[in-house]
Amino acid sequence: MHEQSFPDRRHRRWHINNSFFSKALAKFETRESCAAKKRRIAAQDAGNKSSPCSHWIHNLAQSKITTLIKERMIMAKPVLNYFSICGRGELARLVAAAGELSIEDKAWSPAFDDTGSWRQGYADIGNKHGFPGTMPVLEHDEFNLFEAQAIESYFASIAPKYQDLTPQQRAKDLMFALIKADINIPTENVLFKKITPEDLAPIMIKWYGYIEGLCPESGYVNGLEFPTMADLAVVVICKGCMPFQAASQMSGVAFDPVKYPKMERIATLAMDYGPVAAFLEKSEHKTLKADPFKIMPEEYHA
Repeated sequence: MHEQSFPDRRHRRWHINNSFFSKALAKFETRESCAAKKRRIAAQDAGNKSSPCSHWIHNLAQSKITTLIKERMIMAKPVLNYFSICGRGELARLVAAAGELSIEDKAWSPAFDDTGSWRQGYADIGNKHGFPGTMPVLEHDEFNLFEAQAIESYFASIAPKYQDLTPQQRAKDLMFALIKADINIPTENVLFKKITPEDLAPIMIKWYGYIEGLCPESGYVNGLEFPTMADLAVVVICKGCMPFQAASQMSGVAFDPVKYPKMERIATLAMDYGPVAAFLEKSEHKTLKADPFKIMPEEYHA
């Protein structure tokens, strides 16, 4: 092994000492970095194992932020764009009324042109938000939606009266709203001559039977002191004109309050509920029972 040469012993001792201190310093730095790493890990663990108090503060802050966002959204009044008929928009209107949610109801009137088709121009409302040219369309501050069930559920989620509903109650509300949507399609198809009135009759008889069986003997569907979306969906199905009862009337299966007494009881109870009754009375276009094609008998409008 080649031995390094030094001019004298003093330089050799300096080199040995310098090497020793270099190695010692390296070991010290290694130990220091390990200690620092341990401190970082300990700090992270302490953060992850925070006290119940810190969790409570965090949850409270999140709750406060959520409340502020909701308050801002409620201050900016939701705008509902839909035709001046019952159809896919009335349940959202009724949910807002019963839920004590103030909205701007932009009812597209008249809904139909002289040929009986939808009056043109409404598609622009949804198109400007990147939606298909369909209604209803919700505009709330910078938040926009289309699809009736999405809008109905959104109104129910922000309506002051419905803030304490349980997940089970909200799920039952949605079930009834979706039944309403299932009925909307074939009744609408009759009016637009996609199916015949004879095709609709067995469909309506089936649904009337299901809904009657789902309705309670007394009180509202969710057992509360006020109607929720489930009760209001029953109102739309058995009292709403376009397309529900208009098509049913054409098919010889108009809603029969004697045959389906629980549906009739719930619909009447919900319509007599203060905020709902006030909405129906003040409705500019009387959208629930609006009958532009004069299909319904006179007693229906009494």
